Amino acid sequence: MSVLVSIIIPTYNRGHLILDTLKSVQNQLHSNFECLVVDDHSNDNTDEIVKQFCVNDSRFRYFKRPSNRLKGANACRNFGLENSKGDFINWLDSDDLLTENHIQEHLLVYEDHKAINASVSEAGTFVEFIGDSEQKWSNIFSKNDLIEDMLTSKVSWQTAAVLWKQSELPSRPFREDLSSSQEWTFHLSQVMEGLNFFSFNLVTVFVRRHEDRIGKDASKTKFESAFLSRYIILKKLYVEKRLKKPYQKALLNKMLQAVKKAIYFKYDKVLFKQTLKLISIIYIAEYRMSLIKIIFLYIPIYRITRRGETLFKL
Repeated sequence: MSVLVSIIIPTYNRGHLILDTLKSVQNQLHSNFECLVVDDHSNDNTDEIVKQFCVNDSRFRYFKRPSNRLKGANACRNFGLENSKGDFINWLDSDDLLTENHIQEHLLVYEDHKAINASVSEAGTFVEFIGDSEQKWSNIFSKNDLIEDMLTSKVSWQTAAVLWKQSELPSRPFREDLSSSQEWTFHLSQVMEGLNFFSFNLVTVFVRRHEDRIGKDASKTKFESAFLSRYIILKKLYVEKRLKKPYQKALLNKMLQAVKKAIYFKYDKVLFKQTLKLISIIYIAEYRMSLIKIIFLYIPIYRITRRGETLFKL
């Protein structure tokens, strides 16, 4: 198969890790690819390493996120897409690794299932080297309702484990105002829109486990994003008249956990925004009485006394 595959790598201060990631791309058995590395303005030696790699292999290109785009991996991913030329798109984090048959296996799935717009493989994990962990990154197979399984994290697709048909992608797949849960929001949105995909039982990606991964921090932007992503999906399901009770419960519980954390870490501005959004959806929630109690009784009590955190669950 001679199709061109675009691999897009957002990066920030990964000079100590990105070389292994680039080599895993370079070693692909399917050699007709381009790799776009989009730097979120690193202040380490990331640029030196990537630029030298580009000199040695013309399939690799180096960009910096435009200053007029929001900082973060999502803007880098979207910018990479805008500058890509491939028939297929694959996003890869700059600390993770692809198996050498990653692209090849995904393209074989497309040959066998010509109507699909996405192929989904499994992902493994590692700490220092591939083979030092037997833990899978997540389950990718749904037994019943895929939307509900994604809402409750029973099913999750690793970003690099999905090969997308470029012609069917939205122009900016990743919401640039989210600093976490962005892949979850994108994947779930695509599934809700009737994505035709095929999942296959083969590990083609390995996710590095370390404390410096994106999403490991306790920043206020993380709590904002965890809340906002669920709010976005809840409103989308409501507008489409598909907001089932189990969906509501899963989404609202996740939102309330983000509220609890915002209170605990004293992010009052975040809490204020979250509370306003909760008030705005009271009218659509089947759990409206519980929601009213939480908003107007439990939140003030917990904020003042730091007691009652078990009440933040439907």
